[in-house]
Amino acid sequence: MRRIVGVIIFVLGLLLTILGIIKILPGAVQPGVSAILVGIVAFGLSFIRRSEPPPDAPPPLPWTERVTGIFYEPARIFQNLRVHPRWLAGFIVIAFFAAIYHVTFVQRLTPEVIALAPIEKTIEGGWIPADRADAVREQTREAAKSPVARVTGPLTEIGFIFLLRLICRALSYI
Repeated sequence: MRRIVGVIIFVLGLLLTILGIIKILPGAVQPGVSAILVGIVAFGLSFIRRSEPPPDAPPPLPWTERVTGIFYEPARIFQNLRVHPRWLAGFIVIAFFAAIYHVTFVQRLTPEVIALAPIEKTIEGGWIPADRADAVREQTREAAKSPVARVTGPLTEIGFIFLLRLICRALSYI
């Protein structure tokens, strides 16, 4: 099941990337690449076997108790997580609030302002020639106004949070 999820995420990311490259869905390349990376990682993680808890281990706590109990009895929750490592409920809570923050931030500043700020700095730094500056601005403005960018923005952020958590977890083993 976990392998199928990884393959589905990978294929959706590949489709988004291709549609973004051929300009059918402007602004879909970055979310597509993010989905490709998440799909590859999810597929790779599906080969890791889950460890069996010892016979005298307490039963796993329900996800609601893990999410709420972390605030008022963290020792018991972490002891249970040591025996039954589960991360999906916590990740869903983080992803939910990250998506809400992303949507409200973009609504407040507008997508054009967010997209054009780094482009202006790039033009000022001389990385983009002056004769192409207007075309790059217009292309960036068009991609920022795209409804695809509004939908895939929070999804891209969630994908990068997932990858960052995996990198941090991998670094904890070093």
